[in-house]
This record gives sequence, structure tokens and C-alpha cells, in this order.
Amino acid sequence: MNYTKYKMNGYNLHIIKTNKFKTITIRINLKQKINKETMTIRRTLTEILIQSSKKYPNRRLLEEKCEDLYGVSIGCNNFKSGNYDIISLSESFLNDKYTELGMNKESFEFLLQILCNPNIKEEQFESYSLDVAKRIIKDSIDSFSDYPKAYSNSRLLEVLAPDSPISYRGCGYLKDLKKINTKNLYEYYRQVLENDIMDIVIVGDVNEKDMKEMIEQNFSRVGKFHESDSHFMIQREIRKKTLVVKEKQNINQSHLLIGCNFEELNDFELRYVLNVYSFILGGSGDSLLFKTVREKNSLCYSISSTYDIIGGLLTISAGISSKNYEKTVQLIKESLEQMKKGEFEEKEILKAKTIFKNSCIEITDAPGSIISTYLSHEYLNSDLIEDKLKKIDLVTKEMVVSLANKIHINTIYLLEGGSHEKEI
Repeated sequence: MNYTKYKMNGYNLHIIKTNKFKTITIRINLKQKINKETMTIRRTLTEILIQSSKKYPNRRLLEEKCEDLYGVSIGCNNFKSGNYDIISLSESFLNDKYTELGMNKESFEFLLQILCNPNIKEEQFESYSLDVAKRIIKDSIDSFSDYPKAYSNSRLLEVLAPDSPISYRGCGYLKDLKKINTKNLYEYYRQVLENDIMDIVIVGDVNEKDMKEMIEQNFSRVGKFHESDSHFMIQREIRKKTLVVKEKQNINQSHLLIGCNFEELNDFELRYVLNVYSFILGGSGDSLLFKTVREKNSLCYSISSTYDIIGGLLTISAGISSKNYEKTVQLIKESLEQMKKGEFEEKEILKAKTIFKNSCIEITDAPGSIISTYLSHEYLNSDLIEDKLKKIDLVTKEMVVSLANKIHINTIYLLEGGSHEKEI
């Protein structure tokens, strides 16, 4: 792969040349500092953009055009990334080496129709499309508590860091949804196009010079170039006494989550040692937590650990019967102590590093993963694959033990099942 970054007028252009795919994939990211009050309107904008455009004023016409362009695939989503809220519009289409000359340009123009020429009349969005978008979002908000695992994860963050953007709900908020109308949504859309930090990423078997010229000829952006601040929002508070929160819901399995934060970690610990630590602790069916809590004691349906380097958190999650709560928490605490004492074998380090390296290599198998890697390099200063593979090998058992002693339980959250709970 050959990667080139261009600083254009108002946006970054990233071109990743590879002959591994017959398709070309383009992703346009628009990001701004996260704001709880605008999260819902950004989500609404994401939904309405993908429904129609001025040239293709309904979903059926959009889909017909996709077919005309040899099966173009279009997607739009909205997500949080630390201190930023990101709208991501993506398109995948057959390289015109395999279709007709000029189809690359036509496919890109179609993507621009979605982004830059929405279905606007008299400086406001079309009302039917807004009604559809709002209904989708309202259904998502209303059903938020119907998915216990996702709900538990969100509630843990809300009680652990209530004033941090990490606790904001990605589905949005009903009170903010009610305020959105066709006119103020259009006004917000204009602000996004003018003020958001923009990155365009292209992956495929392309000529970099020709592709850059095609983008320049077909897309221009008014406004000055904006530099990005840090996405990271590390949770630094180390509680002297663990916060315990319990809620009840009529579900057939209780959800236990333990949120841990860290003393200050250096960059290498955060990006590499933490991955190895989490894998050994709870990253597989052969992990310390799985063996201890499930295999030896049969106390849970499932158990794992995950980490978020942007938010600075490690989360242990388990599906349990509520009657097993005390014993499960005790065994998890004992497992954390084992990690601090280095009571694990050297072969566990080797296994974790092998899995880590394989996951890095597999990134090159999918255009979307490649784009995410290079955007992480842009947004988070993450290493690219070749450097990652070298640095993974530098992780030692001593480093893992040292990191283990910097991890502390902050909050324990239990979504407790009722009479419908099943036996393990």
C-alpha cells in the first residue's frame, strides 16, 4: 500500500493506493467538538442525508441510481470519538477498470449529490424525509432500555463519569429531537459543511495524481482549514472507595460491569501493553477471568474485558444470576490482584502478542478497516501497521505487571434481573 496525504483547501485528502481490491472506497468524515445539545440533530442529519437528494428526491430513485452505477453501495453513520462527534459518509463502487471509463468520476459525483445537494426547498429540508428520520431516531431512543447489554454499558459510563462526553448517549435525546424542524436542521447542515473538520479518504487501485485532480475538479469547500485538537479524554479520578450502583429490570440475565481507570500511562503502555494485559485478563475463552469465573466456578454465562484508550477506561463485563453477584465480584478482584502479582505464564504474553499482530495483518483484508486505520493515524496519532507489528514484540511481562498495578476499580454497576432470571 502507498499512502499520500494532501492538505487541500478546507479539508484533508488521504489516498491509499492498493491493487488488492476491484472496488474503490471513499469515506468523507465531518467532525466537530462533541456537544450534548447537538448530538441529536447531528444524528437526525445523518438519517436525512441518506434518504434522498435534490436530484434523487426519494429513496427509490437513490437505489435505482446505485444500480445504474454497477451496484454502488452508500452508507452514512454518526458516532462519538472521544471529544469529537463524527458524521461519516461512505461509498464503495467498482473501479472503472472493470466497468466503463469515466464511472469513477460519475460515482464520486453521486456521493457529492448526497452530501452537497440535499433535498432542500426554500432553505429547509423536505418535511416527509424529516418525519421519517425523526421516527427512526425516536424508535431508537424509546427502545434504548430494551437492549440490556448496551443499556448497561451506557449506564456504567453515566454513573462513572456523568460530566464527561464519554457518558453521552449516542442514540440522542428525546427533548432535543422535539426541537428539530425542517428549517433549523437545514441551518445546522450549513454550519456542518462550513465549519466541521473534514477528511476524505480513498482506498483502491488508483492513480494518486489523477484521483487528486478529479476530487479538486468536482469538489471545493469554502472556509479556512481547521486543525484538530486531541480526541483523548482520559478519566483520571482514582476513587478511594468504589462506587456501587444497582438497578433492576425484568430480564432473564443480570449484567455486571466493572469500570476501571488508570494512573497516568505512557503512550506505549496505552497503545500496546494495555492490549496485551486486557487479552490475558479477559480477551478470550482461555483468559484468566473466563477460567476462574466461568470454568472453575460456573458463576456466569459470559465474561470479558475490553478497553477504550480514548476514554482511558477498562471495562469488565459479565452475564450472571443476581444471586452470584458477591462471589463474582470477589473472584474478579482476585483476578486483578493475580495480574498485579504477575501470576500468569510467559506463554500468555506470547499468545496475546500473536493475536494482536494477526488482527493488525487482517486489517489489510477490508477497505473499511484500512480507512479506519489511517483515520486513527490522523485523529489519534496511532502507528501504522508496519510500526505496530514491530512495537508489539517489545511488550514484556514486566511491562504488563507494571501496568496492572496502575489499574483501579472505579465503579461497579449491576443491572439486576427479576423473577425471569434463568439458572446458569
